Amino acid sequence: MKRMLPYLFILIAGFLLGHWVASKRREVPSDPQPVNAWQESIRIERVRPETPDDAKARLMEKLRESERRQRPEEGRN
Repeated sequence: MKRMLPYLFILIAGFLLGHWVASKRREVPSDPQPVNAWQESIRIERVRPETPDDAKARLMEKLRESERRQRPEEGRN
């Protein structure tokens, strides 16, 4: 236990020093931009909505491919 005490003190001192340095380096913006203005500056690309038929056809094709790949009738699952 006596051998570990110096290491424990060094560890605690390191944590305290790190906390002190981090608190000194904390920067406060001089002109904070409001969150609403920041959110309004983000532009979202509009994508053409798919028709339900296109999406359904694509999902059915994925299902068929998955069934072909697994081939449960051949016992390959």
